[in-house]
Amino acid sequence: MVHTRLYRLAGLAALCPPAFASVQNVTLTPSAGSPQPLGTPVTWRATATNTDSNPVAFQFNVAFGTGPFTLLSDFNRGTESSGTWKAHSFTWATINAEGTYTIQVVAKDFVTGLSAAKTATYTLTSRVTGSQSTVNKTANPLVALFSAPACALGNSMQVSFQVQSKATPATITNSLPCNGSTSMNFFIAGMYPSTTYQMFSQTVTAGKTVNGATLIFTGLARR
Repeated sequence: MVHTRLYRLAGLAALCPPAFASVQNVTLTPSAGSPQPLGTPVTWRATATNTDSNPVAFQFNVAFGTGPFTLLSDFNRGTESSGTWKAHSFTWATINAEGTYTIQVVAKDFVTGLSAAKTATYTLTSRVTGSQSTVNKTANPLVALFSAPACALGNSMQVSFQVQSKATPATITNSLPCNGSTSMNFFIAGMYPSTTYQMFSQTVTAGKTVNGATLIFTGLARR
């Protein structure tokens, strides 16, 4: 009976990680300092160490303001060099709303179940100045970022864009609900290269549509 108990205890000890085992020294670094305008691609790099020889996997999450974390990139095994585990870099870009975001990385040893986390706050600023809409280039030469001032809660907004010559019918983006506090942002895609477009916001209030000022954008040739 005593021997049986000893064997059971030994088996449990083999399953449990050593008391000193830990994932630690987690770092989280952005490619560009905060703040940046909405839509700016920011690449996040993370590292961690593990007192065990097991691999470390990394997960990235994001929260807006005081809201909950949502998944950006699920656990992916990192690469090890000289005792440090390095996450595969993750590029984050959002046009949801200007404000302060919290980026979180979780480093986990799936053998022991031990993990550690690191967070960093990052501020994204509006591309709108005053009451004027703007249109900006993106990394894709045939995609523009249209930004309009906030619209009243209960309304909705969309963007109409058309070849300046009006040789083709106008295209309407998806409609987004207004929240009354943050700018409205739309990716304008499907444009022809080296072609000039005109575009404007359309605010819908109780079934009535009000057009905003017309902006001009010329898509570049594909690189």
